[in-house]
Amino acid sequence: MGQLDVHIRHGGGGGDLAKIVAIGAGVLVLTGGGGVAAAAAGIAAALVDLLYWVAGTIAAAVIAAGAWWITTRRRRMEQQVAAAELRADLERAYRAEVLARQQERAAVQARAQAQAWAPLITAIAAAVSQQQPVPVLPAEVER
Repeated sequence: MGQLDVHIRHGGGGGDLAKIVAIGAGVLVLTGGGGVAAAAAGIAAALVDLLYWVAGTIAAAVIAAGAWWITTRRRRMEQQVAAAELRADLERAYRAEVLARQQERAAVQARAQAQAWAPLITAIAAAVSQQQPVPVLPAEVER
């Protein structure tokens, strides 16, 4: 029989660099595992502090915006009330002015009409005052 030549190939090699990284990770885990955990805890604490800072900043901004909104809203409402009062005062003044003009116009018209009718009224009054009473006969009364 012949000689059997067998060559075994192994897969997954990656070269010397992969071997060095794997050995370094193993050494790190075995010898410095506590340091890695402490570093991870420090990073986590820093992240928590950052989250608190961001949350505090956002809360302060929200509170400041709410205070600004409340203050400007109150001021705006006061301005609207003042404007409404001013409009009401102007409306009353305008109505009073219109009423005064209407009354003045009515008085002028009444004087003009009185002056226009004055000669006729005077003539009628003079005619009535100069008129003699009509004699009434007894026969007309009995009818």
